[in-house]
Amino acid sequence: MEPFKDRKLEVGQKVRVYVNLHKQGMFSIVDMKTGLVCCYARNCLLKDATFYVSESGKDKVRKTKQKLVHAWVRGIFQGADLELQEYDTEYQYNPYFHEGFTNSDGYIITEASFAYMSNKKVYVRRESNDKITE
Repeated sequence: MEPFKDRKLEVGQKVRVYVNLHKQGMFSIVDMKTGLVCCYARNCLLKDATFYVSESGKDKVRKTKQKLVHAWVRGIFQGADLELQEYDTEYQYNPYFHEGFTNSDGYIITEASFAYMSNKKVYVRRESNDKITE
């Protein structure tokens, strides 16, 4: 994990995580209270995750064909730079082909008990309270 401007990040902190467009293979982790980037990490584990895609941001990316941060995962920070545990399903987001975070069967996920993010993908262990739609 690479801290940013000596900002603190602790387990239990509410955060928003997105793929960093300038640091190859890294995620930006933002404190929900301040709205400021706390650190960068190669991977991240969140509890009580919710998946968000800005419709206007997605439309702008599709129209201009330029990258723009408009999709992220919110949740409670559990750790970073961790080894991948056992997960059932892999989700990813591509604004040119998907409306949200989608698995290989085309299902969109909006909430998950735990989400592990690595290599521009999100891995989810299926739980009964996860919200997945076609």
